[in-house]
Amino acid sequence: MKKTKLCLILRGAQGSGKWTFAERNKENFEIVSADSFFVKDGEYNFDPTKLKEAHALCRKNFEELIEQKKNVIIDNTNAEIWEYQDYVDSALNNGYVVYILTFNTKFQNIHNVPDESVEKKRRQVEYAQRLPEKTDLYYHWVYDFSHIDKKDDLFQKFLNKLYFNKEFNKE
Repeated sequence: MKKTKLCLILRGAQGSGKWTFAERNKENFEIVSADSFFVKDGEYNFDPTKLKEAHALCRKNFEELIEQKKNVIIDNTNAEIWEYQDYVDSALNNGYVVYILTFNTKFQNIHNVPDESVEKKRRQVEYAQRLPEKTDLYYHWVYDFSHIDKKDDLFQKFLNKLYFNKEFNKE
């Protein structure tokens, strides 16, 4: 069986578990995130005037990984469809299976974003639950991380069994 390439697009407000999920899966995926633009010497220093530049670099890194046929996680808030539709289109056009993971959990955010801004983003994510046109290579999974530890993570078990089982997924 030909190896399937995966693109996971994470959606959710700050503090919803996206980064934790991405970190748990970095063995099998490359991670792109606009947030990485703001990390210098291990310190996160957000500058809203550089947000457009951060997302442009994220998109460029994504396209390079797609060309290299790497499994990719896009770890951004992706609250509304227009924010991630180009990623979906590019991945599908390059033969990837795309999963949109919407994180509904509320943890403390690690980026010191004010609570009122996080709540506003949560409302945007919930508002944008409609999905672009579906295909057989495009899926949506609503993710509640609140009571899941690593060994009970159903989506992780699904990924491991379906895509990362060495017997099942041979080149």
